[in-house]
Amino acid sequence: MAGLGHAETVVMHLLDDLEGCYRTVVADNFFTSIPLAKRLLEHDTYLIGTLRSNRARSGSEVAQKNLRRGEVYGLQNKEGVKLIMWKNKKNVLMISTRPSDSATVVDTGNINSKNERIMKPQVVLDYNERRRGTDLSDQLSSYYTCLRRSIKWYRKVAFELVFGTVL
Repeated sequence: MAGLGHAETVVMHLLDDLEGCYRTVVADNFFTSIPLAKRLLEHDTYLIGTLRSNRARSGSEVAQKNLRRGEVYGLQNKEGVKLIMWKNKKNVLMISTRPSDSATVVDTGNINSKNERIMKPQVVLDYNERRRGTDLSDQLSSYYTCLRRSIKWYRKVAFELVFGTVL
């Protein structure tokens, strides 16, 4: 795919059979970029993910914003790509192409140490909910490694590839 980087090409290749299904892809900051979000929208697929601040060139106003804890700032371009910055302990830059109100701040039902309600943007809640299974799989696979110091490095790589795809 011309014009896309390696990570974007991988995502587009994985979604070849799902074009036009109006599904939502959830990706971490390695895969997400503004050009990928635009390309997925052209193929009727939505994207939610964290975004590295150096990849938000066209949305640099959002990435450079100084926020206080609990504040949310976001912009949307004419194609429907939303960049949302939220600060909890540190700045979190999110990208979303879903047509829903993903920048809306929602009460999480939790209370912090100062007895204040914790509010988060809906896109952060959606991202955390959908990434939970991946994080659990990574955690469980780290407990049951068959790799030992006595195994040669290339066998370790082979085992990791096989068992990583199984989980």
